[in-house]
Amino acid sequence: MKNNKFISGNEYCLKELFGDNTKIIIPDLQRDYCWGDNAYVASSDKKPRELVSGFVNNIVELYGENKELKTTLGLIYGYEQPHNHIQICDGQQRLTTLFLLLGYINVRTEGSFNSYIISKEEMNDDYEPHLQYAIRESSLYFLSDLSKNVFIKRATAIADIKKSNWYFNEYDQDASIQSMIAALVTIDSYFEHKKLDYNSLGSFILN
Repeated sequence: MKNNKFISGNEYCLKELFGDNTKIIIPDLQRDYCWGDNAYVASSDKKPRELVSGFVNNIVELYGENKELKTTLGLIYGYEQPHNHIQICDGQQRLTTLFLLLGYINVRTEGSFNSYIISKEEMNDDYEPHLQYAIRESSLYFLSDLSKNVFIKRATAIADIKKSNWYFNEYDQDASIQSMIAALVTIDSYFEHKKLDYNSLGSFILN
């Protein structure tokens, strides 16, 4: 039996979570991804809003202040079973948003971060991404198709996801999928007029 790759209490970079052959598993006991939805209420104005734009903006501001700055995601709770498979108990919303952001940056850099979306081994196999959404089968298949067709092959634009031949009608009924698409639209809109070094930003996020 192999020893666990990750040790409780240690700090790890995102590139270690999304690197090598590691799989981050969102198990079926978890709630849906929801940060892309206009469902959260701001305490100041009481208006519905999503959390993605604020989260991404905080990252970009930190990047702009000091590209060498060390920042933290906070605690991520989970357990490693089997080897190289991290079952997430808490931290799902942050990790999913970061994975989507990294996928978007990979498109902007024409594949500079391919191996952090899908491992080299999976590129020659089933194209299973580092993030596995096992809440339901539709979520699992969608994230794999999204990673392959949008993030890696760049064959489908974010605006065209729902019109693509790999997008199935049942995806319309999956709350996590709809929130992921909404999050990507928000991310795309956020960066639309920003001139950034996306290779540098991607490295900042991973490290």
